[in-house]
Amino acid sequence: MFDVVSSGAVFIPAIISTRLTFSQITPAIANDIANVLNQFTSQGVEVWLRFAYEVNYYITQGSGPNGGPEYPEGTIASNLKVLMFWSPNADSVSNIQGWWPGANYVDIVGLDVYLQPGATFASTYGPFYNAFAKTYNKHLCIGETASGNDAVADKEAWVKQLADTDAKNGVQEPI
Repeated sequence: MFDVVSSGAVFIPAIISTRLTFSQITPAIANDIANVLNQFTSQGVEVWLRFAYEVNYYITQGSGPNGGPEYPEGTIASNLKVLMFWSPNADSVSNIQGWWPGANYVDIVGLDVYLQPGATFASTYGPFYNAFAKTYNKHLCIGETASGNDAVADKEAWVKQLADTDAKNGVQEPI
């Protein structure tokens, strides 16, 4: 924890339960999570909580409001230094839409992408950005990413796209 505090970094924990349903995440469990996060925020660290990350990959759809996850409320949500970071696994917007927990629960949207050859930053993130970040006025952040191909040239091309100043064509204001 000292390294995070002293560096001024943002702490981005990823929490998912493959053994509990969302209805089994009791206030006591939410309080336990909040107590850990408060150890960071009480020292000035901003936290981006990736609760139920890649939810459309790990969880059965329909287990929360609107089909998406039930985000913990109360002690976690009341900590203003904890931003809820919704980051599903890459898929079409129509397939992801059912996992959207709602704008009241989410501060930052992101997408976990393992890119296939030939895909571009704008074609990969653009539709997601328009459907969630732009529509709900949320910041966009890349959750996880890499080239989905083992070829070195494909990996280099993806990194170059991420670093290119024109990468955000069709995608405005990524974090």
